[in-house]
Amino acid sequence: RSGNIEQGGDILKQAIENCRGRETRDFWIMKYVGYLQYSAKDIPAARKFLQDQIERNPRNKKLYVRLLDLEHSSDTNFPNTAGVVTVFNKALTSSLTIEEKAGFSHRRLTFLEEFGDNVTAIISAYDDHNKNWKTVLDEKKKESSLPPRDYKRRDNYNHNRNYNRDRNYNHQNNNNQNNINNQRGGAG
Repeated sequence: RSGNIEQGGDILKQAIENCRGRETRDFWIMKYVGYLQYSAKDIPAARKFLQDQIERNPRNKKLYVRLLDLEHSSDTNFPNTAGVVTVFNKALTSSLTIEEKAGFSHRRLTFLEEFGDNVTAIISAYDDHNKNWKTVLDEKKKESSLPPRDYKRRDNYNHNRNYNRDRNYNHQNNNNQNNINNQRGGAG
């Protein structure tokens, strides 16, 4: 397949079609998109393929992230702002979970703050994020800041108890062995 770009693409397509399980399929999809982007240098084909895969599986966050990466890095000098924002909007209107959508909203806002040239689009994204998604992220932070149930204490207790029990057992065996040796030495 060295030097034969079409045959390499056919092998990857065949791997996607023949695989079973979502994780394996996602792996080969990402490999094929990377092949189209870097080896074949066919960005429009990679974009179309990813969009087709998103339509086929709209709940797959990895596909949206890879499409964002493709749009972000498709131009060598500056990211394709319109394409990136389109992908963000598509993710926000998809059937992803609320937490995933909130994460995409935050990423969209950060992207626009860094690369956006339209102030009204930045303000609109900021207002949308604060209105619809900020509460979700704040609730998630609260949940993660709560101390987890202390399973460790119970495990440490059992570990220490077992350690001490075994230590005492070994200590008793050593004492018994010393007593036996002392009796033999004293009797002999």
